[in-house]
Amino acid sequence: MTWLISTIIASIISFFVGAFLQWIRDNKKYLKLWIDTNIGKARDKQVRFSIAYLFRIKIDGKYLLVKNSKIANQYQPIGGVYKKFDSFNNLANELEVTDEKKENFWVPNDLRVYVQSKNVIKFLEWFQTRRNREVNVVREFIEEIIDKNILEIQSLRDVEFEFIRTYDSGLHYTEQFGSYEILLHDIFAVKLKPNDEEKLKQYIESPSDNYLILVGRDDIQQKSVTIDGVDYKIGEQTENIL
Repeated sequence: MTWLISTIIASIISFFVGAFLQWIRDNKKYLKLWIDTNIGKARDKQVRFSIAYLFRIKIDGKYLLVKNSKIANQYQPIGGVYKKFDSFNNLANELEVTDEKKENFWVPNDLRVYVQSKNVIKFLEWFQTRRNREVNVVREFIEEIIDKNILEIQSLRDVEFEFIRTYDSGLHYTEQFGSYEILLHDIFAVKLKPNDEEKLKQYIESPSDNYLILVGRDDIQQKSVTIDGVDYKIGEQTENIL
């Protein structure tokens, strides 16, 4: 009888240990994040997400940047925040997703959102499914280049958007927003036809409001550039396109 009880106990322990190890194998990608958001520093808090795509556009060995419309005297890569669709609303309720809190950063349907910490991993898994959200990255190229009459809409037929990688900031606390935050940036290399590159160069070299500029790697790493004697910041996210 003692042998039978010992065998049963050993089997039960083995089952739970095996199940636990399987859970670790299945969730190792998010294990630390699960600990931080369920029993650690971000437990019972809202986590801010900003999920965007950024373009690496190189012309003559330099990187094309655009003036930031929300932050004065700052440049950043062309690109923008992904949009969520109305079909996301039910899931938003389920995962306790709320919109951006800072008024100057809020844009309708942007994936700048807050997610209850216990649902962070489910939210990340949803994003990877590509459902209920924008997946086409041409919108910002149109808004920042085509709509400004710098290139013509026909140019889109020849532009190549090649996915390079995804930058993941990991969970961190940000003083700017007073919350824990995760930044995800899909990086795309944009290849233009030579005549479109030339049009962009002509635009940059012509008298203008410095809407677009070309900068070197060193400028990006130093997070600043001087134009006509004036110092400008280069957004921290710009380094992700290098």
